[in-house]
Amino acid sequence: MKKQKKEKQKMDIKEKKADAVQEKKLNAERENNEETTADLKKIKKTVTSANNSADEKIESESEKKTVSEKENVYGVILAGGTGSRFWPLSRAALPKQFLDLPDCDFHSRQSMLTRTAERLALSLPAGHLVVATGSAYGSLARAALPELAEDHLILEEANRDTAFAMVCALERVLTLAKKEENQHTDKSVVVFVPCDHHIEDTAAFQRDLRVALALAEEGKLVTLGILPTEPRTEYGYLLAGRKTRMRADGYWRKGKKFWEKPSAKRAARLLKEGNLYWNSGIYVGQIGLFARLLAEALAKRCSGQPSLSGLPCGEQLRQIQERLAEAKEGYSFDHLVMESLSPDSFVIVPASFDWDDLGTFPSLEKYWRQEGENHVCGCLTASLNSEGNIVYREGGLVALVDVQDLLVAEADGVLLVMPKKESHHLKKLVRALKKQDLREYL
Repeated sequence: MKKQKKEKQKMDIKEKKADAVQEKKLNAERENNEETTADLKKIKKTVTSANNSADEKIESESEKKTVSEKENVYGVILAGGTGSRFWPLSRAALPKQFLDLPDCDFHSRQSMLTRTAERLALSLPAGHLVVATGSAYGSLARAALPELAEDHLILEEANRDTAFAMVCALERVLTLAKKEENQHTDKSVVVFVPCDHHIEDTAAFQRDLRVALALAEEGKLVTLGILPTEPRTEYGYLLAGRKTRMRADGYWRKGKKFWEKPSAKRAARLLKEGNLYWNSGIYVGQIGLFARLLAEALAKRCSGQPSLSGLPCGEQLRQIQERLAEAKEGYSFDHLVMESLSPDSFVIVPASFDWDDLGTFPSLEKYWRQEGENHVCGCLTASLNSEGNIVYREGGLVALVDVQDLLVAEADGVLLVMPKKESHHLKKLVRALKKQDLREYL
């Protein structure tokens, strides 16, 4: 009995020790959890406070223009081109940026140019918006934006692509900044935006643009990146660094490489590798930085010409414009500059807003009225065993029988019928029509 009693006492002591050890572990875990929870609460409180402060600032100072965010900032809308991927609706006499399409779920009957200007103007001081378009479209641009000052409209004699348009705009903004007697005009920040984007969440666009503007004021070249949903060959691709960097006002990532409109095979491979964004075509940077990058890119393309480095910003831009005008072909900014940049020489602000590039018929499909299994604009349809079709006609009725995934568009004496997945070939078709001397239909 004594032996059993001693063994029982030993067991009790072991159990007590084990309980004490377990209790100690639990207490330590509780303390760690409490500290972690407290830290998380602090972080959450800080972030919430920062967001609330930012929101309050937006609401209470919506009419104020702070120097850091406003006074040295200019916006440029690139509104050139004839929209050949949107033919036959988009014509040389009335390109897509000036079209007012019916049956679109945009909550307003306005042209792409008007909507873009209204959205961008929310982040600019009055009188800091500039529009670059073709010389043939001056009256259309003025009708779309009647309040735009005469010297804020740039009319290009020839379409020399985006690099040339941007240089012309930079020269004009530099002149406007000098008129306003800004101290460091070459450090004025310019936001370049295409005119054919659809962005529903304007508040999110403004928040992301504030981050981009702050980074640009630090001397960085910034582009807004769109999270890709599938391999697409009509967009440029941005490779981002693995680390996401946080500021008080948002997030950004270092840019590592840029590919302009890769093949379908390469686009699929890039998406598998990760850290990829579509390029929105929205660029933000200081005038002097844009001038330097353009000069360096041109030097790589056109060897043997005198160096433009060290020249005053205005003279540098003037000579860049001359060289681009004399070049045999036009250069896009993406091809000329972005593809030539070394890693870490640009940064990416991941877009938190919804985004659509309205460059093709399929991109408009979801915004057009749905009738059965088809999307329709401007007319009525009657369909039998037909689905996935996109139909545009100016009035009347279009009947569809046993057809799928077609693009059917009729406008101004032209009827187009083709598989909608092949709509990217419209540019080739337009070029072929030019060669056949059928310009009356363009």
